[in-house]
Amino acid sequence: MSISFFFQICVGQTTMTEYNYLTKGYKLDLETGRDIKNGYRISLACPTITQKLNGAERSITIYKFILLEEERTVALLVKLGRTDTNYIGYYCLPDNKSDIEVLEKATKDFFDDNQKLNDLEFAKTHYLWLSLNSLKYAFLK
Repeated sequence: MSISFFFQICVGQTTMTEYNYLTKGYKLDLETGRDIKNGYRISLACPTITQKLNGAERSITIYKFILLEEERTVALLVKLGRTDTNYIGYYCLPDNKSDIEVLEKATKDFFDDNQKLNDLEFAKTHYLWLSLNSLKYAFLK
């Protein structure tokens, strides 16, 4: 077995192209009625969880982004929603074996979207991010 083959197996599980599709392209495909990215499918990982808090309903849905060629989940897609602001956000949880650039971008994008929060809300967001990342161990194998 060549070193390059071994390297490809061990790292780069979620590519930057896959990351960008889940965080930008998927939403656009939904809005325009297009099919999802060729060679992939998205399946529900767990039922939507909703909670009413301070007059707003918040929801979270987690999907598996599956590379059809290998029948392998390459990332998790997290859809966050909020009824009082009509917010819907799409976030990618890349595989832990992904290139560092992809992992750092996922974290940066998640927190950049929430940078205007007060300290308590930011702490809750940080806890959510850590909790979501722990789910990767259940779904990304």
